Amino acid sequence: MDSLKIEELLGKGSSGKVYKALDTTTKNHYAIKKMNIHAENGVSMHAIREIKLLKKLKSKYVVELHHIRAINKCIDLVIEYMPFTLEYLISSKFSFTDNHFFLIMYQLLHAVSFIHSRAIIHRDLKPSHVLLDQNCNIKIIDFGMAREECLNMTNKISSLYYRAPETLLGDTQYSNKVDAWAVACIILEIKNGSPVFKGDDEISQCKLILSTFGQPETKYPWDDLYNVQKYAKTMTFEALFQNKFGHLVDEKSLQILREMMHLDKHRRLSVQNATKLEPIKRGESIKCCIEHKAPDTDNKR
Repeated sequence: MDSLKIEELLGKGSSGKVYKALDTTTKNHYAIKKMNIHAENGVSMHAIREIKLLKKLKSKYVVELHHIRAINKCIDLVIEYMPFTLEYLISSKFSFTDNHFFLIMYQLLHAVSFIHSRAIIHRDLKPSHVLLDQNCNIKIIDFGMAREECLNMTNKISSLYYRAPETLLGDTQYSNKVDAWAVACIILEIKNGSPVFKGDDEISQCKLILSTFGQPETKYPWDDLYNVQKYAKTMTFEALFQNKFGHLVDEKSLQILREMMHLDKHRRLSVQNATKLEPIKRGESIKCCIEHKAPDTDNKR
């Protein structure tokens, strides 16, 4: 794909920069993710992992990798372009209708369910890693933190606001249910307009979660961190959750999200099982558009 002309910078992160590019021959737009090749270590493990998984995860819910090229000490991943991230729509106060909400929830759960069906845990799900087009179709991106399921994994995963409680407490033997927690946080954020738990560090994030849900029913592993009696339950977990989030979504959807955010990782509802429930199925037949100004990056060339 030698006919690509970079038009603007879309964003940048720890692994490199992402540009919007035009194929001057076909007039199609693509995104180019430039990942640095380091003099000492070569291509990073995150880059290798992302390339491997994008090749493996072929789905309408996962961003498509069109081409890989090496240019000027960079690995370029040429992927399909979509104009919006969910983070942008939320932060720019896009007015999500019920149709938008149920369609996005349906797709997001099915997208992550597909990833899990391939024995992959994404581990970094957040609104900026969910792309959308004008027809409200979603795609999951950024698999640099993703891992195949195994017995021991690092607990330093995901962005703080979307991390499951067990990883905040140092658990390295977690399952794909860490993604279920993140998905539920994202879905609630669509309606809330901002992250539902905004801690400054792992300790404050745990305290925010406990102040919402009260003292856990199980001793594992909270008692090892600090005195959870401070957060003794005055109401049931269900009542606390209802008080915090009941105004955001309908009761049936709230029940599903509540089960996806259970503090006990063993009792938490999996994404795969959530897709089978009736409120989620509601999104299957919905069609809607996103009429919204695309992000102005101020980085046009």
